[in-house]
Amino acid sequence: MLLAPALFACGGGGELPEQPAPEPICTGPTRTKAAPVDGALEIGEHVSNDFRPYTDGDGVELVRGSQGGIMAVPVFRVDAGALGTDGACAYLDVIVGFDDGATPLSYEVRLPNSSPRDQYWFFTTLPLFLAYDAADVAGKTATYNAAFHDDGKEADAQVSLLLLDDE
Repeated sequence: MLLAPALFACGGGGELPEQPAPEPICTGPTRTKAAPVDGALEIGEHVSNDFRPYTDGDGVELVRGSQGGIMAVPVFRVDAGALGTDGACAYLDVIVGFDDGATPLSYEVRLPNSSPRDQYWFFTTLPLFLAYDAADVAGKTATYNAAFHDDGKEADAQVSLLLLDDE
């Protein structure tokens, strides 16, 4: 005996509610061979509800993280309008080099998805670990080299900051 599956229709004949778009599956940054978009990435800080880009030589306070690590917490601002990307599956690569020749630290961070409708995207709480003891880095100059990657486009920024210990 052969049983055939049956399909039944239920409901009041209305349209199905619109489903939200699924989260994109991120497979890693899409590197580009194209020239970076000039000025589309800046490294700075929030001051009085505004963004202020750092300039070389600015001082930045060291922060002790929740797990005891020492870090500086710069704000990375992306000019989404200049890049023209969708803000999904974006990555930020950061290399921190030190003026005393210590081994550079390298980070690759998958960023939270951002809205393509926003003019700027701000990434503020990236835990870029520098040391376990503030004395190991306080007074040194750290050079932050950052590259933002999204949809095959890239934006770069670099700034050298004096690391300050307020403890």
